[in-house]
Amino acid sequence: MAKQVTVFTKNECGICENVKRWLKWANVPYTEINVEDNAEALNYVKEDLGYQAMPVIEVTDADGIKYDFQGFNAEELAKLKV
Repeated sequence: MAKQVTVFTKNECGICENVKRWLKWANVPYTEINVEDNAEALNYVKEDLGYQAMPVIEVTDADGIKYDFQGFNAEELAKLKV
């Protein structure tokens, strides 16, 4: 199983757009979930993951282990590039 990447975003978020643009450039498939359109996702990001700002990137690796990070974190994003 390849890595599964989920990007939690919000409307009018420049950093969110930059992360998505980078993932497309790096040919990293991802699923986008806009927390302004999905109250359950917003609650998950805030309550379960503990973040207050977007974007939040959640990664499930090939072994099924999940990890997450926030913002345009170049070091973490580079780990996603195949």
